[in-house]
Amino acid sequence: MTFDSSWQPGDIVDLQRYPLDRPESRTYRDVVEAVRQALDTQSCAVLSNFVRADRIDRLRAEAETLRPHAVYMKHEHNPYFSAVPDDAPVNDPRR
Repeated sequence: MTFDSSWQPGDIVDLQRYPLDRPESRTYRDVVEAVRQALDTQSCAVLSNFVRADRIDRLRAEAETLRPHAVYMKHEHNPYFSAVPDDAPVNDPRR
């Protein structure tokens, strides 16, 4: 298995937009609050441009080297491994 263990969070994550390294900052608190609200209201939070655009190709290449070790499932399921209620809206993240 080949992966680059030398990467630091700032090598991958846009720390200006998502300051994981500065939990005391106002931006960090605002992001956490927005994520909490999204989870409370939509059961899903989207972190747009979380991964730095200039790293995507390198991450993709690294993921390809790890593909043989991936776990594949033959049945469909949602990320929660739970049943979706029949009356759930079409855009419900559990679908």
